[in-house]
Amino acid sequence: MEGFSRPHLPGLINTVNTNFSTRRTVALSLLAGAPTGDLFAPERFDRLRPGISSLSRRVELRHHWPYTIDLLRGVDEAIDYPGRPGIYGMVEAHRTLDRFRKAFDTPSALAAGDIPAILRLPRADAAYLLRRYAIGLRSRLPFRGGTAAREAYVSRETDLRHMSLRFGAGVRITLDDGRVLAEEVLTPPGFAGDAERIRIPPAKFRREVGAATSPERAEDLLELLERRPTASPREIAAAVRTSRPVGAR
Repeated sequence: MEGFSRPHLPGLINTVNTNFSTRRTVALSLLAGAPTGDLFAPERFDRLRPGISSLSRRVELRHHWPYTIDLLRGVDEAIDYPGRPGIYGMVEAHRTLDRFRKAFDTPSALAAGDIPAILRLPRADAAYLLRRYAIGLRSRLPFRGGTAAREAYVSRETDLRHMSLRFGAGVRITLDDGRVLAEEVLTPPGFAGDAERIRIPPAKFRREVGAATSPERAEDLLELLERRPTASPREIAAAVRTSRPVGAR
């Protein structure tokens, strides 16, 4: 994502390349708090822009292999043959990330510098990763049974209710006085696998839509959306069209 969010014009910091950049989002959060929609309003973002630009240069990103393997384990809970071509196949992942690297100068899926970190992994995690690679590489070898056998060597989704999107991350903030603040989240709030995820979308809807219209209007629209499918698409579209931003005439 850091490669995708690189400014098209050197040094130009805007709402889009801040929202999709870890470095700039961390800087925004340190300056103004959780990055809710109101921080991206033009007049407020303009005041924050210089601080985001300078502070983001002090944010360092490091890949943590245990988080990546934990993500794979969570996804694999909803896949029948993890590692085979198809859903999150290892060969396809490398091809995709290689295209990204050529287009956006982003990291490759696996580099020589990753080997020491992989060797330090707990035995179970290292075995899981290597087994997944072996299963993926098997697809490049000849198959007894020809094309039909090769086409059958794929992975498919099973029950998505079992999937966990564990986009884990940890943060360490070193303060000027030497203190270190640290936190870790394995499953982001609202993501698949979060036991409390059902409360996240309504809360965000009330916050963002309420700020753009009014709290009362946000509740009306939320009630309409939550009673689908009894509410028709035409009814929902009409309700959205009649919403008016705060201050609009």
